[in-house]
Amino acid sequence: MTDPLADRIAGRLAGSSDIAVITVLRRKAAPLVLTGRDLQDRAAAAQARWRALLGDGPLRLVLALPQGELFLDSLLAGMMGGHTVVPVALPRLGSV
Repeated sequence: MTDPLADRIAGRLAGSSDIAVITVLRRKAAPLVLTGRDLQDRAAAAQARWRALLGDGPLRLVLALPQGELFLDSLLAGMMGGHTVVPVALPRLGSV
């Protein structure tokens, strides 16, 4: 059984493998420009880490990560892996 969302994302990323798809702005470093191939590779790496730690999916994950590339990688990996992913914003520093 295939996942239509995962298939559609994979198709779009494959079609833009050498094109900048997303740019992550960072406070203390140059912007990180990610191509479709970069995003596919990063999502595949996250999926492999999850499989090694949590076993085969599908998984139900709550992502409480700061904004940035790790959050992006994890969200994309979840959608492409057929997992249920709930992104949660971290509380602001000093608010808890």
